[in-house]
Amino acid sequence: MTAFVVFNPNSWGGRTGRDWQEIEAALEKVFPLMSFFVTTAPAQAAHMVRDALRDGHLEILAVGGDGTINEALNGFFDRGAPVSPDAVFSFVHSGHESQLCRRFSIAPGWQAGVAHLAKAKIHKQNVGRVACLSQNGEPVTRFSWADPVSASAPPPRAPWAAPASRVCLGLVLPAACTGCRPVCAGTRPACG
Repeated sequence: MTAFVVFNPNSWGGRTGRDWQEIEAALEKVFPLMSFFVTTAPAQAAHMVRDALRDGHLEILAVGGDGTINEALNGFFDRGAPVSPDAVFSFVHSGHESQLCRRFSIAPGWQAGVAHLAKAKIHKQNVGRVACLSQNGEPVTRFSWADPVSASAPPPRAPWAAPASRVCLGLVLPAACTGCRPVCAGTRPACG
């Protein structure tokens, strides 16, 4: 199966779109078989990632800024549950340095992101879940790398979770942990 790439050409003020041929050529060295989806509207990345996971893709790659990467991450979940627990999420941040890049020790720019992917190992990472009501009173659940209590600070890293940009998503909640490679169920200490 090919890696599924969600690409936002408008990120970084459109520079990601202008640099796309170079980005694609660099990515092909890491992921020789890729299929692409170019986003054209908000929230498309989450829907396309969810569809790709249901179609059997196990390697998802988001290329864009913080928003694109967060949308793609949210595509791994449907109604609060993982769509494909064995899938792996990778990203290439194409903008300036961000908290996300700092969290994973990646220098700013897509070149550094692709270089990091070429040598990164797959690691399980915690994600936070925030449940709230939308402006029209509908329940909304979002997932993020940030700690749900403080969106400005990364969550504390579990002892078994090392920094990397190729990550296995492990949803860590008080009584449940769902991850991959290997799939685990139980409390946080049992996973890893």
